[in-house]
Amino acid sequence: MKTALPNMTWIAVDWGSSLVRVWAMDAQGKVVATQQSSQGANRLQNTEYEATLLNLIEPWLENHQSVPVLIAGMAGSRQGWQEAAYLNLPWSWAKQAQSTFVVTQDSRIRVYLLSGLKQLHPPDVMRGEETQVIGLLTQQPDFNGVVILPGTHSKWVRLQEGVIQAFHTCMTGELFQLLSEQSMLRHSVTTQTWAAESFDAAFLTALAQPAQLSYRLFSLRAEHLLLDTKADALRTKLSAYLLALEIAAMREQGLIQAELPLALIGNSRLGQLYAHSLQLLGMKATRFDGEALVQAGLYRAYQELGLCVN
Repeated sequence: MKTALPNMTWIAVDWGSSLVRVWAMDAQGKVVATQQSSQGANRLQNTEYEATLLNLIEPWLENHQSVPVLIAGMAGSRQGWQEAAYLNLPWSWAKQAQSTFVVTQDSRIRVYLLSGLKQLHPPDVMRGEETQVIGLLTQQPDFNGVVILPGTHSKWVRLQEGVIQAFHTCMTGELFQLLSEQSMLRHSVTTQTWAAESFDAAFLTALAQPAQLSYRLFSLRAEHLLLDTKADALRTKLSAYLLALEIAAMREQGLIQAELPLALIGNSRLGQLYAHSLQLLGMKATRFDGEALVQAGLYRAYQELGLCVN
């Protein structure tokens, strides 16, 4: 029997913490239709995933049709739909393709969760970003350098000869959210607007002296009380201080070097901010579209796992 979308042969899903994106795909990995929802993993119990997914894709399905659904991201976490075990580093998709099958009540879908990655020294985990890295390799198979994935928890991934050798996670985005919304600084950064002219000097100052971050954070509050500095300038400085701390740490880890190419995944304002910050260090990062890469990575997984065979 045919589906409501004649060209759809499978469904790709990127299930993040705050957002779920779903694409109906054809056999060549082209997008036929798309849906998204704010029902990310942070808002769901494990018993709610199937109904949430069906609510998004129901118009695409027909009775008695068994459609493969391949999911990357937080649906495979311990608190997600079902845990998909982490795989060890070093990791190459070509040698270690793995997914976890989920038993569903609806027979029209066959759900597979992609595994994340783990690193023991230093301890770190990744779930979802590796799919974008694989997508990058489909476009740049000879890339040998560092992949940067900005976000709530930014990832810096060392890629060498198609193999993920190491990665580091920075909680910069979450720290910014906590400090701007729950600390005393919330009284001083009471705007969502941006003061670009305040960023560069604050970033370079913090980069030169990252150990002074704690007292510089308090000085933002003092600036507001004593100098009446505007909230947009203070919010911009807060972002600059935290991003400088992250980049200083990654430079110390050897991930920012003149001889190492940098790939920056993401077209958001956050991605632009990372690119600008690296430019202040004299570094240029090549930018890639994150949505296109996750689609390419899921298509590669669909092929390698043989899900096109019923």
